Amino acid sequence: MVRRVRFRGRGSPVSESRDERTISLLQRLGLSRREAKSSFSSRWQTTARTAAVLGISPRTVDKHVQHGYSKLGVENRVSLTNLVRQLERE
Repeated sequence: MVRRVRFRGRGSPVSESRDERTISLLQRLGLSRREAKSSFSSRWQTTARTAAVLGISPRTVDKHVQHGYSKLGVENRVSLTNLVRQLERE
């Protein structure tokens, strides 16, 4: 018998609290809550998936991400990921 166990995957209490801390950090840097959630989620998900999870249109996600990148001074997902990793270490 094989038992599947999800370890620290998306949706687990450990990662959710860490994700919330990161979103709060992005908000302290000047992003709105929606911009922070959209930008953070877009790091590992497609725009369509992020839109479905947040319950908004893909075009709205694109705009939130665009505004978030502009406010943070980053150009793409890789730059945002590097910034988030740096913030999480501090």
